[in-house]
Amino acid sequence: MTRYTPHSRRSFLQGSFALGSLALTSSTSWAKDRLESKTQFVSGFGAKHKQYGAAIWSPGADAKTLIPTQGVRLHKAVQSPDGETILAVARRPGTLGFAYNQKTSKQSQFKSAAQRHFFGHAHFSQTGTQVFTTENGYDAEEGRIGVRNVAEAYAQIADWSSYGIGPHDLVMSKGGSEIVVANGGILTHPDQPRAKLNIETMDPSLSVIDTTSGRLLHQARLPQHLHQLSIRHLARAGDIVLFCCQDQIRRFETVSLLGKMTNRGELVLFDAPGDMWRRMQGYVGSVETDPSETYVVATSPRGGLALFWTIEGGHYVGSVHAPDVCGAAKGDHAGELVLSTGAGDMLTVSLTSGKPSLVACQTTSLRWDNHLTRLSI
Repeated sequence: MTRYTPHSRRSFLQGSFALGSLALTSSTSWAKDRLESKTQFVSGFGAKHKQYGAAIWSPGADAKTLIPTQGVRLHKAVQSPDGETILAVARRPGTLGFAYNQKTSKQSQFKSAAQRHFFGHAHFSQTGTQVFTTENGYDAEEGRIGVRNVAEAYAQIADWSSYGIGPHDLVMSKGGSEIVVANGGILTHPDQPRAKLNIETMDPSLSVIDTTSGRLLHQARLPQHLHQLSIRHLARAGDIVLFCCQDQIRRFETVSLLGKMTNRGELVLFDAPGDMWRRMQGYVGSVETDPSETYVVATSPRGGLALFWTIEGGHYVGSVHAPDVCGAAKGDHAGELVLSTGAGDMLTVSLTSGKPSLVACQTTSLRWDNHLTRLSI
């Protein structure tokens, strides 16, 4: 296992970074090339005195606040297909969304409908003309998908069922004609902001929804004995949708927290060796693929672990230990991923050897939230 601890950053940048029992084999100049990358990433952040927002980070530079939110904590930021706009909505039970135009530097806000709140995730349509948001219709105790018109200041133009309770993340299909929604299955209400009201009867699922009509095209569930695995976050690799889970009854030792929905709509869970699932402490915070869509990472801030597999065969290839690691985004090259931590660290991991190896790291001045997004520039 590759191990990263905050006190070891200085020695890495001096070219002598030791990773537990593994030594960094990449040359210092190779790591320096990574730190001079012009790639940009965006993430929600926290700072002192409940200062929240979204910030941009480029390797070799410190983070730059992009969207100050005056106390509203964001979850995941996304970019429009044309690259101009960065958008993020509040975590549960927040009701505000924020958009920032990178060309004009104009920031705008929008709100959820009455008796609704956001779950921290949104996604642009393939054309960039619409935004889909996962929402809680808490009075009716049902999950909803808000459809918003970008040209009309993100005004809501349609309201669809998510065909489940507690929709969290969502991804577009490869062709853009469908959205896949992770219904976490957990009933909540803003009057009891952190209470989970239906653990005994929760029913998580993946809903495949037509992006024109809102019609349900397919729905997949885990076996009934796993109905207390809340399906939370998603990533796409071609026609495959990867999903990660939160175990609501803490069966750490035996329950997989990562799986994929195949192009036939079947759910397949991944295996991990030894006590790896137990060490994840029942929670995966992010899932992402490398640029070649060969590898997938699942991160656990509770466990301080990032685990890696091949996507096609589901073969476990190794882990990286980093305290409070959660965000994950594609790196610059095939086999590379960038991870963020709540301590402000940015870590580049390479799997080009078939095993995860830490090849670059940098500390920033912000505490990064759960998700990290690579920007196109």
